[in-house]
Amino acid sequence: MRRFASILIDNLRMKKTQLLTFLFFSMCSIALAQTKVPKQEIILLWPKGVPTESGITTEEKKLTEGRIANVTIPTLTVYHPEHPNGTTVLIFPGGGYFIVSMGQEGCDWANWFNNSGITVAVLKYRMPNGHCKIPMEDAEQAMRILKINAGKWNINTKKIGVMGFSAGGHLASTIAVHYSKDTRPDFQILIYPVISMKNGITHEGSRKQLLGENPTQDEINYYSNELNVTHDTPPAFLMLTSDDPIVNQTNSINYYQELQRNNISVTMHIYTNGGHGFGNRQSFPYLKIFEDELSSWLNSICK
Repeated sequence: MRRFASILIDNLRMKKTQLLTFLFFSMCSIALAQTKVPKQEIILLWPKGVPTESGITTEEKKLTEGRIANVTIPTLTVYHPEHPNGTTVLIFPGGGYFIVSMGQEGCDWANWFNNSGITVAVLKYRMPNGHCKIPMEDAEQAMRILKINAGKWNINTKKIGVMGFSAGGHLASTIAVHYSKDTRPDFQILIYPVISMKNGITHEGSRKQLLGENPTQDEINYYSNELNVTHDTPPAFLMLTSDDPIVNQTNSINYYQELQRNNISVTMHIYTNGGHGFGNRQSFPYLKIFEDELSSWLNSICK
C-alpha cells in the first residue's frame, strides 16, 4: 500500500513538473509574440562610392552598447511596421560626430514607433573628421532614399520627419534649416540636441569633429542652426534635462525662441533630471511621460 502511495505521489509530481514546464514555454511564446522583431532591411547609402572622402583610414569598430567608431561606409536600416500609417521617422543617433550610438539612440526605438504604425529608418552616418559637409551628405541621401521608395514602403512623402540625439540632434536641425528642394523634413524631433557652433554654447567635441580645429566665422554661423531658422523651417519637438552636464541647455532654448520668432510650431519639454545620453533607457525617470508627450505631438502633427 505504501509503495502504491509512493508511486502515485511520484506520478503527481511528474505531472506537476510537466504542467509547469508547459506553462513556462507557453508564457515564453506569448512574450516573444508580444515583442516581435520588426521587419528590417539594411541599405548601402552610396553603392557607387561616397561623394566626399573623410580621410579616416582606421577600420570601423564596434564598441559597447551598439556604438560604432570610425564610420566611413554609411547605411540606412529601415524598420517596417506590420500596419504602416504612412508616417516615417529618420533617426540620427548621437555620438559627438566621433561615434554613432546606434543602440538606445537609434535602433532600439524601432519597436516603439512600429507599434504605432510608424516606419523607422536609422542612419549610420559617416564621421566628418573635420570635413563638415559629410554628415549632411548622408542625411540628405537617406531622405532621398525614403522618398524614392515611398510607394514600396507605404510611406507618405508629406509625413517624413527627422529625429536626432545630441550631435545627431545637430544633424537633424541642420537638415531642417539647410534642406534642398527634395530633402526637406516635415517635422523635427530633437533630444538633448547640440544646435549651435558658437563658443560658450556649443559642445566643443562635436564642433571640433565637424568643423576642425580652426573653423571660419562663416562655418560657425552656417552650422549654428539657431541663426538659420526661416518661416519655412519644419515644426519641432525639443526635449532636454535641467541637469545635462554635456550639452548646454542654451542650445535648445535659443532654437526654441528663434522658431517662435518665425511663427514655427514648436514644443519644448525640460525635465528636472536625467543627465545626457539616456536615449530610451528605462533608467531615465521621465521616459514614459516623454513617450506619451511625443506620441501626442506626432498625432497632432501627422493628422
